[in-house]
Amino acid sequence: MNSKSVLSIEFTKESKIIFKQTYNRNIEFFKGFAAVFLGEEYRRIYDSLNADEGTWLKFVEQKSVNSQGEIKQFYYNYGKLIYVTYILGINDLHFENLIVKGVYPVIKDIETIFASYLFLYIQKPEYDAQYNATKKLMYGTMATGLVPVFDMSIDCGKDIIQGFNDANEIFRSNKQKIYKYIEGNIDKVESRIVPNVYWRAKDKCAYSSADSSMDKIMDVRDFDITAIKDIIEYQTSDNTIEEQKNLIYNVMLLSKATSVKYQEKGVETKAIKANPASEEVLRDNVDRNIILGKDNTIAWLGLIVNDQEKVEYAMADWSLYSGVSGIGLMYYTEWLNTGDRNAVAILQLILKTMKREYDLGKFESYDISYFCGLTGMYSFIKKVETIPGIELFGLKESLEKLIEKNIAYTNCYDLLSGVHSAVLYYYGDYKENYFSRKIITAITYHFMDNYKNQKMDDSCNFASFPHGYTGLMTSLLCMNRVVKDDRFSILIKKAWEKEKKLKVSDFNWIDNRKADGSSSHNWCHGSCGIMQARLFWYKEEFLGDIDIDYTEEELFRDLREYKKLIEASNISVNNYSLCHGNFALLDYLISFERLTGERMDKKYTQQIFEKAKEDGYSCMGTPATINPMGYMVGETGIRYLLNRYENKNIKSILVCENI
Repeated sequence: MNSKSVLSIEFTKESKIIFKQTYNRNIEFFKGFAAVFLGEEYRRIYDSLNADEGTWLKFVEQKSVNSQGEIKQFYYNYGKLIYVTYILGINDLHFENLIVKGVYPVIKDIETIFASYLFLYIQKPEYDAQYNATKKLMYGTMATGLVPVFDMSIDCGKDIIQGFNDANEIFRSNKQKIYKYIEGNIDKVESRIVPNVYWRAKDKCAYSSADSSMDKIMDVRDFDITAIKDIIEYQTSDNTIEEQKNLIYNVMLLSKATSVKYQEKGVETKAIKANPASEEVLRDNVDRNIILGKDNTIAWLGLIVNDQEKVEYAMADWSLYSGVSGIGLMYYTEWLNTGDRNAVAILQLILKTMKREYDLGKFESYDISYFCGLTGMYSFIKKVETIPGIELFGLKESLEKLIEKNIAYTNCYDLLSGVHSAVLYYYGDYKENYFSRKIITAITYHFMDNYKNQKMDDSCNFASFPHGYTGLMTSLLCMNRVVKDDRFSILIKKAWEKEKKLKVSDFNWIDNRKADGSSSHNWCHGSCGIMQARLFWYKEEFLGDIDIDYTEEELFRDLREYKKLIEASNISVNNYSLCHGNFALLDYLISFERLTGERMDKKYTQQIFEKAKEDGYSCMGTPATINPMGYMVGETGIRYLLNRYENKNIKSILVCENI
């Protein structure tokens, strides 16, 4: 048996014991602590015996719950377990590490006690806003990994919150007893802070572990009972507890809203009342998520939906899609429309922080895409440089060098996170702008050298504009204008035939993500994105460059019919985000009006604005959920769209600023 083996001994009565060669006594510490909140029966589940060589554990057999009462009790206890792990700084737990033992949730591996607290001792943030955001994140319930993100009834969320709340009352009633327990037993704890970095309380140091050896990394002498008490006092303050309870419930609602299974059922949504909102709330919500640093840096911490359409509670990255560049674009339009000097002050803090991140080398591995990478950041920089008195810190020139270098790191297939969104952006002014002309030419040759048809079919077999053949065709049409090559015409024809095969009726293209072969009308995988691209084709008269069975007359007819379809409210949804909702459709109408001069139906727009307010500008298709803050699936993008509606000079982000 080597040093990493786990020994399992099974007895005739279908019971097992496990031997783990671990030298800590975390289980002993944890079960004594948890018993204060969950009782002696819970303590007995963690039956263990410590030896010099390791720990003997009684194997915990899963026991299902059957009655509604048992289910409610399980989730109530789950809420208590979240609280216990929260105030012990336990992180990196996953649902596969949980066992259902009747009405009790049981953790299989307890390796990270105090790890959330210790993180900031070994990972020093580079600036103050980052420190404040990391502290708030690591000292919160989301760090545990147990906050509900799985399919459950909304009512179960209420049971979880009740359990969390009651555990907090138990803590308040037993605070001194709990602190005394931690102080008297802390030397039993050994914690994995991050992979391959551990902390042992009695040694007061962080070390790396390789088999049985121990290599000291750094002293951690300041982390003691006083430091632990200070953190727990912060965690259990009235404001923080309310914030955590709201977060738990909202994350559960958001997770359900992003579930395809949940969206198809659509049952519980009728029972949840929306929270009406005004336009001002959109800006206020983004402002409220600001994290400021004493060194004039800024960050955002909140709920986001990333480009993989997964809910995260995280510090915003620098992308346009869900990060700071998209947030910055919204603040830019606030200044553009109203002269808002507070927005300018925020923009200056963004630029200062971006410069800090650039100097730290954080953007070195970014792709050049418009929505997820460097080109979106560059677009933001080019806009804010028009604000009188704004300081760019040399970022425009720095990003230009990085974009040129990072073309090679960017995929040739997906538009959202690949070269095609960058192609569209630089096409917008390549005739007048030397840098745009230089970059779009370089991207074109990179594409020609690296693109493989089979890989496109394997990874992006969608009609979609951001993720499929429509996006590829649109990019190819732009590249064909810049660098004439017969291969482009061949590739466009192939992509056109692929897209046609996915079309089942007018404005309905099969979404290959869905097993039932259904279609949608959103921007990312549906008709809206495809028709936005067609608007761009019409503007640039691209069909005159190629030979496909689609005429300019047919194109304009389709564009007009799609406008009618939108204004008849036949494809509206209870969602207002740009990626998945009605405001992408409104963006189409704005662009159509500006291209053709044909006015949009004011009755429709008034109705959609009123309905959006009634639905709380829901970005998730589910009423009463808190909205993410990001651009494509959040309130930042909604606010940007409302500003675009008022200002004809603001271009559409959904076609990379080409209309």
